[in-house]
Amino acid sequence: HFLYNTLENIKFLIKLDPDKAQKTILRLSELLRYSVDNEAPTAAIGEDIRRIEHYLYILKLRFGKKFAYEIDVPDDVQNCVVPKLIIQPLIDNSVKHGFGGKERMKVSIGAHTVGKKLHIVVSDDGAGMDEDTLKAMKKLIRSQSNKTNHIGLYNVERRIELLYGSAYGMTIDTEGGVGTTVRISLPVIRSKL
Repeated sequence: HFLYNTLENIKFLIKLDPDKAQKTILRLSELLRYSVDNEAPTAAIGEDIRRIEHYLYILKLRFGKKFAYEIDVPDDVQNCVVPKLIIQPLIDNSVKHGFGGKERMKVSIGAHTVGKKLHIVVSDDGAGMDEDTLKAMKKLIRSQSNKTNHIGLYNVERRIELLYGSAYGMTIDTEGGVGTTVRISLPVIRSKL
């Protein structure tokens, strides 16, 4: 959906604002190149965030004033290693489900360490989920197979489990009409670069 929507936006921008269309194509190209680079399945979170900003730029282009975001990843966390694009599906999920009746939405992305754990937090002030949807989502991400169309959060949890074991993973908190917060815990592994 993301790629299709982006290409549709570019199609209209080519006529309306060719310069913005070119910038969008360059950002999309950089994001796709980064996502298919299989040589390194992990990256420093600072590098990952820089690539995710391409995605956020495209979302901002698509939704305009209806969408806002903020990023708070302190310098002392920038070199912590994470699975590449682990944050992008969380943002995608916020946008896909968060607008639900809301005219505007803001996504906040943050990271910090506590002891030997890195905590990544993606929250939104969107529509949130009702209790039944939250229970179903929690059950899905904990299951060992997925026969639904909801793959983003499920894949994030599987990647974390495969790379780091069951001591790490994801939690979801939500309140209808207030928003959703997804927290990821990972081991603190520092990049040498």
